[in-house]
Amino acid sequence: MSLIVKTKKEIQVEFNGYHKKYFVVHDLIKSTYQLSYESAGEFTRQNKTLFDETFLDEKSAINELIRCFEEFEPSLTPYP
Repeated sequence: MSLIVKTKKEIQVEFNGYHKKYFVVHDLIKSTYQLSYESAGEFTRQNKTLFDETFLDEKSAINELIRCFEEFEPSLTPYP
């Protein structure tokens, strides 16, 4: 049996009319951080690898999320 202990910090993103919740998940046993999301959308589909990455600190995870949003160009056709 393995022990899993995690905390989850909510991040609200507002960007050009785009509003979503994301999370920085801290694995207290492994001392690593990952980004996760509440519901998939265009941004998460375009940046799938971002949510598979493991970060060594919270700041790096948040900075990478910001960097990806700065490069994000939503399509003209919204997803349902």
